[in-house]
Amino acid sequence: MMDAEFVLLCVDDLLLTKPVDTEGVLSAVSWAKRNDATALQLVSLESVWGRNWRGGNVPRLVPVGATYRATTVFTLWNRERLAGLLNPAESAWEFEYRSPARLPPDAGVFQVRRSYFSFVNAVVKGSLVPEAVKLCTRERYPLASSRPVLAGRELGRLRLARLRSAGLRLVPPAHRKVVRNLALGRLGE
Repeated sequence: MMDAEFVLLCVDDLLLTKPVDTEGVLSAVSWAKRNDATALQLVSLESVWGRNWRGGNVPRLVPVGATYRATTVFTLWNRERLAGLLNPAESAWEFEYRSPARLPPDAGVFQVRRSYFSFVNAVVKGSLVPEAVKLCTRERYPLASSRPVLAGRELGRLRLARLRSAGLRLVPPAHRKVVRNLALGRLGE
């Protein structure tokens, strides 16, 4: 049994592209402990809204109902609270989709203003992402995988999804779920 109060959760197909800001991560861990955080997301894509957060580098509370309120991407979790959310039958993706409903509304889920990790996702829908292959080739890291490299229509879909995500980040965080569901035709969710 692990004794650590906090654990860093990250899926295994994320490849670091820059050195980790160790000092920033250690500072974030201290902040999470002092503020009794349930989770502290150490990656932020909030280049638009992050500049307007009050309090400088102080993490912001992720609102109830926000997309990816519970995430597996470089998130510092209170170990006991995370254990209470886990369902052994769920994949990491199912956890991200379903566990926010299991989080109490008053759970302290926060997000940093700037990212402490830079990464590329190596696998999408069972295929290697071209950027990850280029990174591994450039860094002379042997990529032991027989997976195909994402190409053609699937690569186009990935690029469109990334563009949609970038556009969604222009919407204030508290309203993203509604806008996302409207765009996907899921009004009742």
